[in-house]
Amino acid sequence: MPFVAEIVNAGMADEALAFVKTAASANEQNPSSQQGTIRVSGAWRLWFEHPSESQIQGGDNDFTPDTTNPNHSFEIHPISMVSAASGQGDRIDVRKFIVPVEDVKTKELFEAYPAETAFPYFEGLKTTIKASKSGVAIRSGQLKYNYVDFHFELTKKPKRVADGYIALARITGEETEPALPGELRLIFVDGTAGAKAMAEASSGERLPRSRRTEGESEHGFPSGFGEWNLTVRP
Repeated sequence: MPFVAEIVNAGMADEALAFVKTAASANEQNPSSQQGTIRVSGAWRLWFEHPSESQIQGGDNDFTPDTTNPNHSFEIHPISMVSAASGQGDRIDVRKFIVPVEDVKTKELFEAYPAETAFPYFEGLKTTIKASKSGVAIRSGQLKYNYVDFHFELTKKPKRVADGYIALARITGEETEPALPGELRLIFVDGTAGAKAMAEASSGERLPRSRRTEGESEHGFPSGFGEWNLTVRP
């Protein structure tokens, strides 16, 4: 199945990046070998930012991308762990890099789209799903606004699952602004600042509590409740 797996802030994850590049190099030198096969853990999602008009996923369909970002509709983003498929060697934990994205050169944070722009757009999108005895077909137009800045109000206490937390919430912009219509599921990857916050959060709580927090992480990002990266699923 053609898909993309992404390490958030990969420019900071030196060990993981070197490991992945070594595996890619092994594949290029000997495509038939399993030497370059790796194991990846993370948040999987359907996201149609780069769909192909004729893409067919699964089975024996040929998939030979010539770029690091081929057309795809399925992705593992963000990655939380990466290791050798054989199980040998250590698992490389990249969860500490799941923080607001910064420009590697300027160290400035990327500007996210406001909630008032992105979420009404998401609500108006249409996707066609068809099922047959042999498979499932999903069609969607190309999407945008893949990096959004927002607050949220929990409508239920977050639920603990095997690899993180699932929370139901109403999306807001700045804390003083009214909630946007609807309720969404928010997915928090285990071991991240957001997941740690969900462990103590309650229904009715508005989060993040503040954009300004005391202290900074080892990479200079706000720690605690300041800002998180998470996955939103309708």
